[in-house]
Amino acid sequence: MNVQIRRNRTISMEFAIKKDEKSIKQLLNAIPKLSPEQQAVIDESISQRRTIERKIWEYLKENPTLDLDGDLITPETHEIGFDTEIKEINGCWWEVVKEWYVRPKKSEFEKEEMK
Repeated sequence: MNVQIRRNRTISMEFAIKKDEKSIKQLLNAIPKLSPEQQAVIDESISQRRTIERKIWEYLKENPTLDLDGDLITPETHEIGFDTEIKEINGCWWEVVKEWYVRPKKSEFEKEEMK
């Protein structure tokens, strides 16, 4: 397994919706109905993610590793994430993990603001 050490790759956006834009609100609030089989796949993927994250933290505990800023990687200061890609599997489209990474919970920009 290849796990990258990263910093500051997340982009977040905020936007406001006018009260009269009901169709957009309905779209954003729509919860898809899943079949039992689809829910089972999702539950299994959540279980697998937790297992992989546990293994990464166990490895990092046994093999202390520094991040790109020279800080020790710990569950208190860092988080595990992953990039995904869309693949067709047996006629269905799935979002699958492409690459795992570890990054600080606070970005270097947030650290600068705290000074």
